[in-house]
Amino acid sequence: MSVNDDTAWKIGVQELLRRLIADTHFSSDKATFQKQLDGLLGQTLEAIEANVTFPGVDAATTVYIKKGASDTVRQIVGTIKPA
Repeated sequence: MSVNDDTAWKIGVQELLRRLIADTHFSSDKATFQKQLDGLLGQTLEAIEANVTFPGVDAATTVYIKKGASDTVRQIVGTIKPA
């Protein structure tokens, strides 16, 4: 996957998740929405750390991939604002 493809993929997923999460929590007040969003972020980061494995991949590569995944999740969640 090229850098442009990777960037396009991240933007597409980011926009899809941003809209899905914002629409799902449209009826919440801003404080409740932010609390739910923070919980979603924490649970997702914990799941990446605890549950994502790559059989046959060395530990350093696994750490690198998990860091990239966590950074991407933080970036996506950081763009989501209450409606």
